[in-house]
Amino acid sequence: MKAVRRFGGWAAWTAIGLSLTAQPPNRLTAQEPFPTRPPAPIRLRPVQFPPFREVALPNGMTLLLVENHEQPTLSVSLSFRAGSAYDPAGKEGVAAIVAELLTKGTPTQNAEQIAAAIEVALPRFGDSFCPICAGKPLAGVLREEGHGAKRSLVCSLCLTEWNYRRLVCPACGEDRFDRLVSYTASQFEHLRVEACETCKTYMNTVDLTKNGLAIPEVDELAGLPLSLWARENGYTKLQSNLLGI
Repeated sequence: MKAVRRFGGWAAWTAIGLSLTAQPPNRLTAQEPFPTRPPAPIRLRPVQFPPFREVALPNGMTLLLVENHEQPTLSVSLSFRAGSAYDPAGKEGVAAIVAELLTKGTPTQNAEQIAAAIEVALPRFGDSFCPICAGKPLAGVLREEGHGAKRSLVCSLCLTEWNYRRLVCPACGEDRFDRLVSYTASQFEHLRVEACETCKTYMNTVDLTKNGLAIPEVDELAGLPLSLWARENGYTKLQSNLLGI
């Protein structure tokens, strides 16, 4: 990989002379009286909502599907008929009280036990897709553990981080040591390209043992030169980032 040099530059400032000319003083005029009536409302215009499909699922949920093929993205919103808007008549405030009690504990479980039960327990070594939203990994992360470093993956959709085996390709499952390669560059000491010679797929990995202040999803973007080098050498990225690379 070639080194990328950055050159600093000097900004030259040029003084610009401004010529001031005498201007006649502005004459003050009496203000118009404050209106006593509100302005007339504008004419209402019809609102064109996008077409949608409504499907009743067997479990009682209602699915509203709106398709827009201008962007290659998927957005999901889950709504429940709960909260203060659905409090029974004469029992206003029930939802707020229940939400507050969830952080106080019960006679059999304290607040910490309830929080632990609500949290999703991630496996020690998960699959190559996100255990929360099933998204593909955006980047790898190396964190210090014992005398070495453990590996985890960061989801490209919800940014969930989960543990993953160190010497396994997350794209095809290749685990032969001689088929898994790693490339580094002196300009990015805490970044590396981890590639698989079997499926020719690569992923950028952020090494927090060399820079503990790095943010994986941000520093992955900073590793653009590494990604361009990998593409030029015949590798395909497992999942593109926000820049589409």
